[in-house]
Amino acid sequence: MLIVVSALYFLNASRLNPTGNFSTYADDTYIHLRFAHNLVNGWGIVWNQGEQPVEGSTSFIYLLMIAAIEKLGVQPIWTLAYTCAIFAVLAIATTFVLLQTINQDHLLENLTAVIMLGLSARLMIWANTGLEVTLYAFALVLCVFLYILYRTGAVPPYFVGLAFAVTSFIRPECLAIFGVTVAFELITIYLSGTKNYRPIFMLVGSFLIIYSPVFLWKWSYFGYPFPNTYYAKTGGGLIQISAGAAYLWTNLIETFIPSGLLGLVFLATLRKGSYFLEKTYLLIILLSSWLIVAMNGGDYMLKGRFLTPIFPILFVLVGLGISQLADRISRLYRMILIFWIALDLFYRVVSRKTNCKKLC
Repeated sequence: MLIVVSALYFLNASRLNPTGNFSTYADDTYIHLRFAHNLVNGWGIVWNQGEQPVEGSTSFIYLLMIAAIEKLGVQPIWTLAYTCAIFAVLAIATTFVLLQTINQDHLLENLTAVIMLGLSARLMIWANTGLEVTLYAFALVLCVFLYILYRTGAVPPYFVGLAFAVTSFIRPECLAIFGVTVAFELITIYLSGTKNYRPIFMLVGSFLIIYSPVFLWKWSYFGYPFPNTYYAKTGGGLIQISAGAAYLWTNLIETFIPSGLLGLVFLATLRKGSYFLEKTYLLIILLSSWLIVAMNGGDYMLKGRFLTPIFPILFVLVGLGISQLADRISRLYRMILIFWIALDLFYRVVSRKTNCKKLC
């Protein structure tokens, strides 16, 4: 079933016509393409040939990725849809592996949550826009997964720092999420009584080894520490925060009906046990990400561009919520699952029809 859901993304990509009258690519996609084209032609990261360098695209790594594709002699405008589909499938697969790690013995419930993620209208829509949304979704859930693996002793802490450093150049918001991760690690070490802070130094040190030189080079090259979108979209004070809160509320209403409600089941039944701290970390990352979006003022685009990358983490909590239902209502849980899946799929069909009308 996961293979079928994944195949839908490539089927959608094969049916897109980015140069047609009804292209699903977003305006920002062509900004990436223009900067990448100028870079490949040796003019630098500029909007127009001969002008000063400007970081007009928020995702630096995505820009370099597009430039690399064009450098290979392939027109990226025709391959971006497939690239986004690949990262969407990787995000779905990573979510499944993460659930299998912290929610063992619940294969059916884990599969249900991941299929719901794969059929999410939001994830499918943004996979068709040519933007970095699915890349960031994959990178972010991978960072979170690596941190959980570190806490179980499966990987060293510098793996986590390196992953967060790279992801911070996909979307700068990841800086704040890394800060939350470091704070969570500090608190858990302090409360454990071990007072062994060596992993913190490895975590932060590995992050800075990658992030610092690239950040300083970008500052020197562009003349500003952050992308110009940061200066264009921030500084609005209470008006900005109010707009961000409205954006968050509108999108959460759409997101939480009905699938996200299962995440609330997880929250209501969260108890100390296996992977308790790791599950708490996932919840903190989800809530922190929403807060960051609200503080940044939201977005002018519809359908939650800045919230969609958090969907893998949300649906991990959904999987945990379904499992909680299954454990507590063992005789009826299959009927409950069928009811929720049917209701969720119905909502997604209706949502997709609405989205198609708005896009067309």
